[in-house]
Amino acid sequence: MRQGPARIFWKEGKIEVGPMFYTLPLQFREFILWHEKAHCYYSDEIAADTWALNKFMGEGYNASQAFFALSAVIRHTPDNLKRIEQIFNTTSNFYK
Repeated sequence: MRQGPARIFWKEGKIEVGPMFYTLPLQFREFILWHEKAHCYYSDEIAADTWALNKFMGEGYNASQAFFALSAVIRHTPDNLKRIEQIFNTTSNFYK
């Protein structure tokens, strides 16, 4: 099983990052950390993505950076492609 750049142990309140994490651009790492923190509140991946996007943008980052962060680090399975599409649609709404 392939491990992503980070995962959360929400009961302990700890996020573990792997070596891949440090190879990513800063804005990708920020979005990933917000996404993992979102799992303290949401078990659903799309809800975690949306929560992370709002926090990420609140920090002054560009919405498209969240889209690229997500699409760069997750496997492109059918379920994950739905997540990528959802975050793309959400980020697109910021520019209408």
